[in-house]
Amino acid sequence: MSYGWVWLIVIGAAGATLFCAYMPLRATGPGYLRALACGLILVLLLTPAPVPGYPLNYAPAFVVAVFEGVLKSDGTPGVALRLLGVATVTITVLVLGASGVRRWSPWSRPEK
Repeated sequence: MSYGWVWLIVIGAAGATLFCAYMPLRATGPGYLRALACGLILVLLLTPAPVPGYPLNYAPAFVVAVFEGVLKSDGTPGVALRLLGVATVTITVLVLGASGVRRWSPWSRPEK
């Protein structure tokens, strides 16, 4: 199986996971929390990280972190964990920032 097809399968699986997670969340809580939960799910599943020992090959960062940190005795999960951390902070700031802009925007307020 080619490298591109594997990432298409990963993206499809992430979409299915997102759908299954969103369905129970859609009737609960404010919309920005649902958006944040969905964004964090996508970040966790789709952030790419380089695979040590295989140049120019990438895998989902959580997979690289698990294999390097838990399954290998001399593994180095630092790069994958840093990428996950940066992506998590970025998506959190973007979603909460967009929610704040939307909440305080004069165009989003109903007419009195």
